Amino acid sequence: MNTNFILPDELKQFARYNEPMARHTTFKVGGAADIYFKPEAVDFPDAASKILNYAKQHDIPVFILGGGANIVVSDSGIRGIVLDTSGYSGAYVMETVLTLHSGTLSDTAAAYAKDASLTGLEFLSGLPGTIGGAVFMNARCFEHSISDVIFEVDYIDLDTLRRIKYSHNAAGWDYKKSPFQKGSQLILDVRFKLKNGSKPDIEKPMHKYKTEREQKGHFRYPSAGSVFKNNHAFGKPTGKIIEELG
Repeated sequence: MNTNFILPDELKQFARYNEPMARHTTFKVGGAADIYFKPEAVDFPDAASKILNYAKQHDIPVFILGGGANIVVSDSGIRGIVLDTSGYSGAYVMETVLTLHSGTLSDTAAAYAKDASLTGLEFLSGLPGTIGGAVFMNARCFEHSISDVIFEVDYIDLDTLRRIKYSHNAAGWDYKKSPFQKGSQLILDVRFKLKNGSKPDIEKPMHKYKTEREQKGHFRYPSAGSVFKNNHAFGKPTGKIIEELG
């Protein structure tokens, strides 16, 4: 483990050394990160910029961590810096646009939308991980993709460290693919264009989706939920094909 990084005083308050990644992944496995940062929401944008700038100046690799739901960390851990976004959680509403900080849990995001009587994010109910990760992966379940409702995304370009606003363009998205997989970015805030709805009507599918996840055993053991990527052109879900093959 490399613990010889000399951090400036303004970053020391956010740092933990040799942090076990098993504490921060849904599979509950993984060795230690050299330096682990988890700034809370009020500090996050400014602290993240300073952390990324420090890493760039000292040529230290940075791993961006969301909810830890789509990764398996080896026992040897992660070298360099892990920047955990999960402390950057929160939301605000303007008419039918819901803005979410990238570290907001997907399940919490669905609840925020419901509380604002906005429909369009019900399919995220019970989904592991964060909104930033869901955007990066273009999360899809129950015949809905997160790209269906994305309006804008604010992010930091990790090469230039500039803050950039992305406006949704359908051409950059596909099944489990997003334009953010082609570069190196830290997603900060995501705006969703939703529709007005009634809370009872919104709650019904949310309850249905969460119940289905429970019945499939997603919450029984350390899990990342569904793990197969489907080939829709083939006509059947991958899990079904594997089951039929025995």
